Amino acid sequence: MTQYSVKEDLKASVRILLVEDNPVNQKLAGMMLSKAGYHVEIAGNGLEAVEKYSASPGDFDLIFMDVQMPVMDGMEATRTIREKGFADVPIIAMTAHAIKGYRDECLAAGMDDYLTKPIKRELVFEILEKYVFKKRNDFSERKISAGSARIFDQEEAYGKKKFHHTCNIVRTLRDVHKKRIVGVKRRKKS
Repeated sequence: MTQYSVKEDLKASVRILLVEDNPVNQKLAGMMLSKAGYHVEIAGNGLEAVEKYSASPGDFDLIFMDVQMPVMDGMEATRTIREKGFADVPIIAMTAHAIKGYRDECLAAGMDDYLTKPIKRELVFEILEKYVFKKRNDFSERKISAGSARIFDQEEAYGKKKFHHTCNIVRTLRDVHKKRIVGVKRRKKS
């Protein structure tokens, strides 16, 4: 198993809630993320996003949130999600507004970051790296120090809602290290 295949396995475990009212943008962003190996669920407005996320917060690692939508806009949806106590999920604004001060409004509403439309593929993947993969790597480095692996409980492992993702990561890392150890032992015997 290579580092590339580990990354691909990790990508396959990432679930994204894409909140976008425009069907064309839904299709484009959804296809971009799906083709890259991510699981994507779409909500057509802010109210739908709040309902989907609140019903099963453990199902999502990140939310891409359009700002201007009917029924409930992205700012209100973000505030509502945060008010319900969901502080850990990264919410990334997606907006056509690139005016000065608008980014600050998004951050003040509780969003973690900001992307302007049209959405650039490489920026989307940088966001995922920053808010999903780096978070997972930081967690792993804190829990598993060099030379020793400490068993941890599910409450510590990203909280209850992220436990199943953490298990997948731990299993993948365990399998990679087992294969490396077996490879080293075989080379030593040769």
